[in-house]
Amino acid sequence: MKKSNVILQAAIASALLAMTGAASAGTLSSGGAVLFATEIAGPSASASNVAIQPAAVVYTFNTPGGIVVNPSGVIYAYQRVGNGLFSVVPLAGQYTLGGGITGLTAAVGGLSTDSTTVRISLTNGTTSNVVIGVGGTLTWTPIAGAINSVNTTLATVGGSVMMQNSVASSSSLPNTGTALPADLDNGLSNNFAIATAAEAVTTAVAASSSFATAELQKIDLTATGATSGPGARLTTGVNSLSTTIVNLGSIKFSNVTGVKQKDGVTDYTLAAAATALTLNGTVTGVFKTGATMALTTDLACITGIAAGSTGTLNVGLTAFAFSGGTIPTAGTPNYVCMTVPATTGAIPVTQPTASFTYTNVTTTDMTETASGTLYNLQNNGATVDVRSYIPAVTPGYTSYVRVINTGAVNATVTGQWIYQDGTTSTAATLIPTLNAGGSSTLTSAQIETALGAPTASIGSNRPRLRLTAPTNGMQAQSFFLTNANGNFSDATGGQ
Repeated sequence: MKKSNVILQAAIASALLAMTGAASAGTLSSGGAVLFATEIAGPSASASNVAIQPAAVVYTFNTPGGIVVNPSGVIYAYQRVGNGLFSVVPLAGQYTLGGGITGLTAAVGGLSTDSTTVRISLTNGTTSNVVIGVGGTLTWTPIAGAINSVNTTLATVGGSVMMQNSVASSSSLPNTGTALPADLDNGLSNNFAIATAAEAVTTAVAASSSFATAELQKIDLTATGATSGPGARLTTGVNSLSTTIVNLGSIKFSNVTGVKQKDGVTDYTLAAAATALTLNGTVTGVFKTGATMALTTDLACITGIAAGSTGTLNVGLTAFAFSGGTIPTAGTPNYVCMTVPATTGAIPVTQPTASFTYTNVTTTDMTETASGTLYNLQNNGATVDVRSYIPAVTPGYTSYVRVINTGAVNATVTGQWIYQDGTTSTAATLIPTLNAGGSSTLTSAQIETALGAPTASIGSNRPRLRLTAPTNGMQAQSFFLTNANGNFSDATGGQ
């Protein structure tokens, strides 16, 4: 009879709902943080059986007129976890009733065989009916490690461990795949995230060209000297103020405030997670014989990090390896600086990449890796503007441009139009390789095949031709053939 009375009350409430259409199911909520660090999920989804302690979860009843529990009667609340498991059967002491509920005693009635669902019995120990009114609450306060098997879920940013609640007169205890009984409080509660994954330590690699004071340094093809030559030194660095040192970029590890350890209370931080003196990494590119590389704490590349600041260059001159480095202060960059010897031998054109990581104090945690592209170190070079250019469409003439590499470096020559209003066209290759000391003569037809004909609507369709090459010297001649008489005329002037 007691159970029937409870069911009858629910039926009456449902009838009222049908008439008013105003009520909804009970709700789950939490007043605490639910962000857990992806790092605790381990280096792979199956690395360890991670167990977490979510914040207290509150179920709020919402049946108009209330749910009536007769003397000595029992109703059952169910909690079901998605994307995780209960690690143990919760204790009765973890559950408290509030929001005006008196006279009921909460006790844990069991755990489903797949560890996803807990049944909590709410027993009326009084001699009178107890009414659970709208706003009554059942709060679960988890113990440490209350939910486990969340590795896969928390390994991905945005992955969430979910919970649903139902209230019923039935005492069945189903596994996932079988619906929860939901008779008394207008159906299942909302599907609530009791734990969500976010990165606690973020990483960044930045090329020095992106700094607030952008690096502009080049391999100097105009460098000369008794013990050096073109490309053996650098132009003066914006950050290093040196012709032998270039700041290639920075690596940085940062904390994200509010992302928690397994206890759900303590922030997960780099300082607590990383073992001292375990910053390790590689800078990969193409490097000059005798080059050195260091991690520094300053833009000027003067002060090395406390330990492990110097990289070791491999035999193939393609990678610097770093190990045993001081873990950087979170949010503070370390700079990747290369020093080249000012001796004979060109510095290779290169855009290195960096990859740095650390060793965790907790071996089952996942490490974060800072990886990305550093400064694009390129040659400086020669630029010549051909002031007098006769387009191929001009009747009666054939125009020629002779390009001379007066430098000491073989180079690719590119060209682009400079129009009367100062705008330029897209650059394109005119001569794939022009040897040092060599020359090449191009017709206007060949030039326009590469660049496209000059745009007639811009200016007077008599653009200048800009020639650029990564060499330390270049000249150009402009001349044309009068087709009617076969005479050549030099139109070079001062290029």
